[in-house]
This record gives sequence, C-alpha cells and structure tokens, in this order.
Amino acid sequence: MPENFTLTFSVPKFYLNSTLKSSNKRIDKIINMIQTERYILPKKKKTKEEKYLRNKSNWHLIGNDFKANEKCIKCQKCIHLCPVGNISLVDGKIVFGDKCVACLGCYHRCPQKAIIYKNKNKKSRYINPNINENEIGKDL
Repeated sequence: MPENFTLTFSVPKFYLNSTLKSSNKRIDKIINMIQTERYILPKKKKTKEEKYLRNKSNWHLIGNDFKANEKCIKCQKCIHLCPVGNISLVDGKIVFGDKCVACLGCYHRCPQKAIIYKNKNKKSRYINPNINENEIGKDL
C-alpha cells in the first residue's frame, strides 16, 4: 500500500491514487486465494510474494529504528493505533518494542509528526483517504 513507501522516499500522487484504485480488486483476489488454499508461490524467479515472505521474518527489527522525538506530546495515539501492542509509555517516554509488523500506522498518524525513522524527520506522511481513523488500531 502507498503508506509503506514513504519511509525511504516520497511517492508521486498519481502513483498513490493508482495503487488505491486497484487495491480492492487485488485484495479480494488474495483473500480468495488464501481462503481456497490456492496460494502457491511460483518457483521460477523471485516474486514480490517471495520477497514479502522473506522480509516478513525481519519486520520486528524495524521497530528498533523508530523513535519519538522532542515534538511528542505523549498523546498515546501511537500506542492505541499499534495492532500488535509494540508501543508503550515507559517512564514518560514512548518506547518501541520488538513486535513491529511495519504497518506504519504510528508514523503516519502521529498528530505532531514526532515519530521518526532512522533519526530522519521526513515531512511527508500519508493518510489513506479510504480509512476511517476510528476503525483502525488494536481491538481493546
């Protein structure tokens, strides 16, 4: 999805819009393949799926590269948004654990843009226009 790219570079708006436009169709196809157990990785060349599965085992490591800078007002939105409970408030500081799944919800939705990645404070953040803020985050 578009929000996953912004840690390393800024994506042009036309690409964001085209990705969102085709996403529902692609997601429905993937869900169907998983439900019918027809999801098999091709053996010929490295596919996006193979790269995804290989990288998935290292996702937790990305959490070590996030920090909350001095702009953080301790609103705890990031804590409530994190689907795996990877973020906590310890001794008055936002702390990132080792269960990160690289959803980037905390990064993109911090109201102060206080969450930084690899000590870089990029100005561009992305909020998917099709997502209702009240419907995301962990189930409490």
